[in-house]
Amino acid sequence: MKTLVAIATNEALTDDGDTWFAPIHAWRALGQMRAKAAIEPLISTFNWDMDWAWEELLDVYTLLGAEALPALAKALKPTQAGGGESSISLAESMSRIGKLSETARTEAIALLVEILGDRQTYDRKANDRKANGGIVFALLELKAVEAEKVLEEAHAGDRVDTSHCGSWAAVQVSLGLRDRSEFTAEELKPLYKDQPLFFRSLQEQERLQRAPETLFTVPQPKREKRAGFGGGAAQKKGKQSKKKR
Repeated sequence: MKTLVAIATNEALTDDGDTWFAPIHAWRALGQMRAKAAIEPLISTFNWDMDWAWEELLDVYTLLGAEALPALAKALKPTQAGGGESSISLAESMSRIGKLSETARTEAIALLVEILGDRQTYDRKANDRKANGGIVFALLELKAVEAEKVLEEAHAGDRVDTSHCGSWAAVQVSLGLRDRSEFTAEELKPLYKDQPLFFRSLQEQERLQRAPETLFTVPQPKREKRAGFGGGAAQKKGKQSKKKR
């Protein structure tokens, strides 16, 4: 067991082309063994700069079960979490465990609500909006209607990356608190201000398309769709290829 844990937590192995996969196999083995002794040590691997970690550890901690919830919650606290993808994976691990049983769900929701509430008291600069978005999404996955108050506070305080979990209007609809017909399409739409420039530029393009025609000094002609290279079947094939990736 100790050897497996040592391999599973040795990030240096991922730098070697011959051994990079060793920690991954160790994670899987520990999960299948329901190795409770691995719960605490494996937490550190969420901060590895490795896509495999963020994906594989979700399954590993689901196998480890509800006993892992306190350790995951501790790592997700604003004073501990590394932020970004690691925090999102921590929160998602908790939501997956919460789906295992009603008891686990109750515990997971209580911990996530406490963490999200604590995050509202921290300085905005130190508060990771992306991580908060991950916590909100985890609560939505658990259908946590009992978390309505803290969810509203987080959105009202502009502490949430809505591109990850949706606007406050979308959250209410997702939880069944309000009907979609009560909101406009704009209210249900997430904001991309925490995302790369590419997404923000897309949002600006959409805004301009809805603006009066007088904003445009030069009318934009419509391009004819032509078959052949880049069109018709080729475009359809390209879209299918992207879906497979």
